[in-house]
Amino acid sequence: MYGMVGFPFSGFGGVISPATFADNGNRARVKQLCIFELNTTNVVLSEETVDFGIDRCIYCALPNEGYLNLVFNHNVPEGGDALPITIVVPNSTNSTNTNNPAGTTSNGETKIGVIDHNSDPVVGADIEDETREVLAYYNKRTGIIRFVNFETGA
Repeated sequence: MYGMVGFPFSGFGGVISPATFADNGNRARVKQLCIFELNTTNVVLSEETVDFGIDRCIYCALPNEGYLNLVFNHNVPEGGDALPITIVVPNSTNSTNTNNPAGTTSNGETKIGVIDHNSDPVVGADIEDETREVLAYYNKRTGIIRFVNFETGA
């Protein structure tokens, strides 16, 4: 048994076996963290919310969970200072319209309410000229967009 060349680093018959390097699942795994940039493409004022549209192709290409730098390219319309902010996202890759303020699931889009780190809704007055870019955590599965280190009314 100990007479084989290369023992104990070889498999049977002196040949390195693929089983020697097989992953048994006990190793620690590192989650890859990337911060993506997502720009708003339009803004619509509805009766209940201020809806910011985004590029559906970029949103669909994002991983299911992560961090992004959300860049607001549009000002909040007049009358939207007290209304909560939503991001209109596609339900699937088949959605083609990011300009519809209705944001219902029947047209392939959903409105995701934006919250701060205290789980308070972000309103239009919170998005001013000095807060054009905000670091946000998102989760597509649960429908969360949470501003990191951001407090409403500040």
